[in-house]
Amino acid sequence: MRPRSVEIIYFDKERFGEFLRTLDSDSRFATELAMSQVLPKARQIESSKWIKSLGASLMQFRIGPTTASVLSRNLMPPGRIVARQPMLIRVFFVYEADHKIVVLRAYDKTKNRARLSQQREIAQARRNLKKWSDSNVEN
Repeated sequence: MRPRSVEIIYFDKERFGEFLRTLDSDSRFATELAMSQVLPKARQIESSKWIKSLGASLMQFRIGPTTASVLSRNLMPPGRIVARQPMLIRVFFVYEADHKIVVLRAYDKTKNRARLSQQREIAQARRNLKKWSDSNVEN
């Protein structure tokens, strides 16, 4: 019996698309590939460097530290060459049921590594989680 596939749901798909468009082409390619190939396996790889629990059900998907390192993890399509450049993408998400992942927010830590900046991003992800939870409560 095949394992049930995982559905990726976006709290704000348009905003996530805007975020992707801010990335250079190699970073965007690596991020999209990691989102489609690695994130669905999040539950199985929670003890790896890819996934970090932030408490209260909020999780962080850590894509990096370079484009080449992300793509070298058996994700690189044949013939694709990428530059080895810094890449610290953070995607905040929560699990919903056994087969869904809700992407709440993403940001490029490469552009601003300040702790305060990351704390703001996490706080916004938590607000998005609250909005998501409130809008999905069954009456």
